[in-house]
Amino acid sequence: MSADQPTRLEPQYSVRSKLTVDALEDTASVLRAYEAAVDKAAAQLANPPPSGLSITLRSELAQLYGNVNKLLEENVDATTTMDLNTGKQDAKAQKKELTHWADALIVRVQALIAQLDARKRA
Repeated sequence: MSADQPTRLEPQYSVRSKLTVDALEDTASVLRAYEAAVDKAAAQLANPPPSGLSITLRSELAQLYGNVNKLLEENVDATTTMDLNTGKQDAKAQKKELTHWADALIVRVQALIAQLDARKRA
């Protein structure tokens, strides 16, 4: 190993713990993609193009809302850490972080939908 490459210590997990932590990391990647889509919708709503807002924007936001909720329920809440040993604390911390992140994203999507609805009524 060269001096330019720092050594990286990775935790040693049991197979079950590794699968759980990896699944939660995959969930984080999906959540990042959903967040990017929400950011794009928020930017469009904040600064509508000259041609006007996309007629599918509300549907896209509603779909994102459903997707984030489903991800939270099926990939975060449904992940059990009780029977883990080696990765239990990491998995619990990751679940907590993902829950807060998903909840915040859900609130943000709801606010964007309300903003879009208010704009349509005006």
